[in-house]
Amino acid sequence: MRLISVVYKLLDGEAAYLDTLADLRGHELGCELLLNFDDAPTRFVTWASSPCQYCIGVFEKPQFEGQHESRDMSGSAPWRELIGRDISLAYLDESHQVLRAGDESKAVFLSSVDDAGGWQADVLRITDHRPQVST
Repeated sequence: MRLISVVYKLLDGEAAYLDTLADLRGHELGCELLLNFDDAPTRFVTWASSPCQYCIGVFEKPQFEGQHESRDMSGSAPWRELIGRDISLAYLDESHQVLRAGDESKAVFLSSVDDAGGWQADVLRITDHRPQVST
């Protein structure tokens, strides 16, 4: 799947939060993000409740109703290096706490855990490094 853009759907206050960050290589999102491909349907990624509570889910339709501010993040870290590449989406654990989006040389990690492996609940954490999952 060739990634052509990444769009965040933002909850109230999230635009201001993103604007305050000097480094976007690690940040959080409460709503969902859209991965747009030129050769596959758009994928909507957000926190989910299956196979366990507060895991990461990938869907073919939006999971949040209503109007949400959209922000194209394609040119931002950590996404810009994936735009135009053929990527795959793969869960790195049975409980779907970490989703890897990338190719052999570059990836972005979408998770529901912080860097220490603690649960973040209803949040999508986006990082340029693989988070550890506590067992």
